[in-house]
Amino acid sequence: QPVASMNIRWMSPLDVEKTEIGRYSQALLPLLHEAFSLEVITDSATFHEEFNSDNHVTGMAPINIYHIGNSHHHCGILRWAMQDPGIVVLHDVNLLELALAFARDNGELDLTWMAGAEHGAAAARGFDGLFGGENYDWCGHSQEQYDYFISHFPLFETFISRASGVIVHSEYAREWVRKKYDGPVQRLDLPYPAVQGSVVSRSVPPPFELIFCGHAGPNRRLRQFLKAWGEISQPEYFRLSLYGNIDKADEILADAANAGVAGYVHVAGFVSDEALDDAISRSHLALNLRYPTVGEASASQLRYWSHGLPALVSDIGWYGELPDDVVIKVSHQREHDDILSLIHI
Repeated sequence: QPVASMNIRWMSPLDVEKTEIGRYSQALLPLLHEAFSLEVITDSATFHEEFNSDNHVTGMAPINIYHIGNSHHHCGILRWAMQDPGIVVLHDVNLLELALAFARDNGELDLTWMAGAEHGAAAARGFDGLFGGENYDWCGHSQEQYDYFISHFPLFETFISRASGVIVHSEYAREWVRKKYDGPVQRLDLPYPAVQGSVVSRSVPPPFELIFCGHAGPNRRLRQFLKAWGEISQPEYFRLSLYGNIDKADEILADAANAGVAGYVHVAGFVSDEALDDAISRSHLALNLRYPTVGEASASQLRYWSHGLPALVSDIGWYGELPDDVVIKVSHQREHDDILSLIHI
């Protein structure tokens, strides 16, 4: 067994059926296991002892590496990060959904105070207007108000207060973190293994296969895409398959029915990596729209590129930083018209 160079305590979700960060960690851990003494901690009930090492470097405290993303899967990891110093890999800069889940489990955390402490009185009023009910229940305000809060008041500063350094994946995220954090901030691109073999050529005749991967939250713009799709003269020329955490599939299918395209939409959910790679290789266009961004980068986009698949993205955040010749950018201000012009047949 190789001699370890340092002790690392890696804290991340590992469930590949619930989070792309789990896939990310599962890909990296075998490589880290070869070079370091590794201890892996996850919120999951499933333990991954194969990554833990016995060859600890004596006399050296472990370096904590916390992976924090915007979902309840990170609540236990966040609790560690707020107590013990370590390096935080900040996968999103707006951690509102994580904050809500964490506060509901930890009554001592006052999120209205937290929003005000990080961004001032306007943020406190905005948060209270959205989630001022008991147990931080949604107060029923419009999606536009939610989008405004997300865009202008990212919540992360309190959660990285003990960090000895922060790693982000975009300039957008690095700029936000530098406004709120005095320690070292490093941008590192997301890793992704290249798919072996040549890119598969795609047939031209319709129907054209569209693919969506990931969490299907309202900022992923599926409702807006479905509406535009339903307005073209020949919507039957397209098929859309949805992969990943599609936890509100009924709502998406209802939107598809309202747009007149429900018969062309298939909800696949989570599948194996092999099945997902096969589906992407057979697709003609990926949907990767985001508004508002929470400061995330996209592991799905790396997978699309590895298959040479064109992708539709919103011109914002990390996606806006990408070169214009590697993705198809959609302006949020002209979103409906841009989508129509791209899929009009």
